[in-house]
Amino acid sequence: MTVAPPLVHSTPAARAYPDRTVAVAGLGYSLAWVVGLTLTSTGTTVGSTGAEVLAAASGSTGVVAAQYVVTEIVTAIALVLTLRAVAHRAGDRLIAALGAVVGGLSLVQAALGVYLALVAVPSNDAGLAGSLFQAVSRTDGVKMLLIAVLAMLGARAGRRGRLPRWLTPVAVLLALTVTVSGVGYFLLVDGLAVAAYASLPLLTVWVTGAGLASARRGGQEA
Repeated sequence: MTVAPPLVHSTPAARAYPDRTVAVAGLGYSLAWVVGLTLTSTGTTVGSTGAEVLAAASGSTGVVAAQYVVTEIVTAIALVLTLRAVAHRAGDRLIAALGAVVGGLSLVQAALGVYLALVAVPSNDAGLAGSLFQAVSRTDGVKMLLIAVLAMLGARAGRRGRLPRWLTPVAVLLALTVTVSGVGYFLLVDGLAVAAYASLPLLTVWVTGAGLASARRGGQEA
């Protein structure tokens, strides 16, 4: 008598995103931010005028454009891949949906930023530069407020044991700080926008930590 071997079914998430892909995406998110921020520092703030933006970016337009590509496009791809896996682990599709929206807003910022660097600055158009810079900042503000919602969903997943519990306080702190910075960026208030110095490190820790945890646990289920 021949006994047929049991069928092994892999989950849709495992088929779509191998564990290694999720881990690379999670680590790549933080790495992209480190690389992007080290490319250049213009010294501008959300309240900078068009003339100040021109003065800061003049002579380094290519580097500024590259910075937008890395910090907006590369991070967007890594974030979307990571959050789809996190959403699967947390059993919360809203995490993946919000991640896609945040990624889309990042692409809008990249387009605006590259146009600012390669068109407005070389043409010395202070009015256009100021408008583009404000648009990038306000879009960033909306994106940060959505990230605050994502962080709270992450905290809930942690409390339910779907994500490592050490990520729960990180998510809560992220939600608080990124809300403040988001309001600052949207309203162009420097005093509130500086909260990004706290929210960005917390964001990279949470995204990378949640991504690695999702990749590891996914491997255990396979």
